[in-house]
Amino acid sequence: MKKILSIITVVFMLLSLVACDSNNDASDDYNGNDFEWEQLEWPTYDNAKQIPIPKSVTADVRNKNDIRFDFYLADTTYEDYKSYVEECKTKGFTVDAVEQENRYYAFNDSKYELTVQYHDGDIMYVQVVEDRCEVEIKLLHTTKDSAKNYDIKIEIDGYWEEDGEKGKEAITFDSHLKEGNHTLIVENDDDDDINGRIDFVVTDDEEYFEFEITCLSNKIDIKQITGIESSVEDSNKKEPLTSNDENLTEKDEEKTNNNTIDNNYVSNGVFTYNARTFMKRFDKADMDGCNYVYARTDDENLYYEISDIEDSYRSVGMIGFDKFDGTIMSINDDYTESIIGKINILVEEAEDVPSVLVACMCATDPTLTTTSAFNVGQKIVECAGTSEGYTYNNINYVIVTDDEYYYIIITPA
Repeated sequence: MKKILSIITVVFMLLSLVACDSNNDASDDYNGNDFEWEQLEWPTYDNAKQIPIPKSVTADVRNKNDIRFDFYLADTTYEDYKSYVEECKTKGFTVDAVEQENRYYAFNDSKYELTVQYHDGDIMYVQVVEDRCEVEIKLLHTTKDSAKNYDIKIEIDGYWEEDGEKGKEAITFDSHLKEGNHTLIVENDDDDDINGRIDFVVTDDEEYFEFEITCLSNKIDIKQITGIESSVEDSNKKEPLTSNDENLTEKDEEKTNNNTIDNNYVSNGVFTYNARTFMKRFDKADMDGCNYVYARTDDENLYYEISDIEDSYRSVGMIGFDKFDGTIMSINDDYTESIIGKINILVEEAEDVPSVLVACMCATDPTLTTTSAFNVGQKIVECAGTSEGYTYNNINYVIVTDDEYYYIIITPA
């Protein structure tokens, strides 16, 4: 047991250097066969303005928008890669930097995130992402009169986000938003004159929002339940709580004074999101360097299988969920009840434990960045093999093994 846990510890400590990329060799995707090379046209988005224009102009651009700009470059030697990294440093990408032999990762003062990676075959990958908050939004439908209950369209700041079917009691979706004020708009899908709107504020520490909506014959009332409300006056909104508000509990005031995070996603011993939301966040964690994908496997829809996309979809393990009462939770796409009592992760090999753990931590706790997940994860591994595990931000993490598989168990504290 001690030998196996020591292996896990050593592998995890390496994560602080490799940031989830345990294999710097080029994968099958880097052999040139799957690329569509063309001349690089440099965009005018603010993210592209943050980085230097590279020497090579033969590129395969994967994303080019105001949030993310990433591309592969051909005809780029290792010396070209090292030179480009130095240029990026000169442009200010030196904050929270992680530098490896074939990979460089850093932020600049404007909170843009940069990844530069060299692959065999003289290929370089570059990604620059505007720092936006990953926000989870949940709408609770309180309309009781079915005659006034209709299909709705949901927008944020005028951009479509989600559709809501008539009679659906809860709608949950994710969005990537800048810090600051935003406007949630809910409209009758057949008559956009029947609508409602409310302003809310996104911060690094406030990324979960819950609203109640009531569909009436001539308007839609919206009430914010959780999250920071905008200071902009709105007839649908109540005044935000302050430390002097009579409604602010002693516990909440203590959190405000200590500047700790209020976990809206943990309540009454359960996680306040569903299995599908967890897996979507697990999948998004892959963008930070992990290379896992998931899929439902069995006919009874009891667990997700995890595979390594860069290793011929090698089987890595599986993820399942328990309800609060200990019964197994179905993971059908239409099963959206938010009553997760425990998250169970099986990992087949010791070398995959660290990166699976980090991805699951980011999916469980939306306030964690990848870097902070690495740091907390090291403490979790130090407690591996104990039944108590390690608790962070009101979430308990336990790692155990039966000498064949490794198990990560995540529960509300």
